[in-house]
Amino acid sequence: MGPSTHSSNPTDPEAVRAAVKACDAAQAKYTAATSSAQRTAALREYVASAEILMAQLATDEAAPAPRTAPGGEPTHAWMITLQRPIPNGLNTLTFEGGYTAAPGTDRQRAYKEIRAQIDRQRPELAGAVLLFFSLEPYRL
Repeated sequence: MGPSTHSSNPTDPEAVRAAVKACDAAQAKYTAATSSAQRTAALREYVASAEILMAQLATDEAAPAPRTAPGGEPTHAWMITLQRPIPNGLNTLTFEGGYTAAPGTDRQRAYKEIRAQIDRQRPELAGAVLLFFSLEPYRL
């Protein structure tokens, strides 16, 4: 089982580009604003665009590929929930996947390896706070 975020739609690259353009346009409006009212309106537009962008990125199915044992099945199943601030609140993401423990691997090392893989795939999550981590034997 490959890791995934718990969402039904993969990221639409065009929607992400549109949201980035909307953020850039709102930032340009803020920079060009000559009154407090114009700056406030531009800031609200930027926050709304940033929320759309974050929602698009939160649907990203990209996560680390599982490492498997020689038999093709991971030795452990893992689940991790991370949270980070976004312009208008918090973004919480959950990933899951398979992990094959090398001989002598302890739980802390497994967590660090899994977290490093997620951080490489999703650099924007590198500073995210850990809310939940589970590592259980793959077989029941």
